[in-house]
Amino acid sequence: MPTLRDKLKEAIHTLPADPYHNTFKKMYAEGDMDMDIDTVIDNMPQDKLKWAITQIKQTHRKILRKL
Repeated sequence: MPTLRDKLKEAIHTLPADPYHNTFKKMYAEGDMDMDIDTVIDNMPQDKLKWAITQIKQTHRKILRKL
């Protein structure tokens, strides 16, 4: 069964890296913009994961409204 962290990794990879992964890194990579996005997620505190998934869902909605 996938963990919340696994689901977040899957979700972030559905978004284009530029600009979305960079924006995600600005919020969660603690200043290390060269860190791989999966490593960023691995290093995130557990209490931030649900909010990050919510942010990705909102980003998907925003993208779809533009179509």
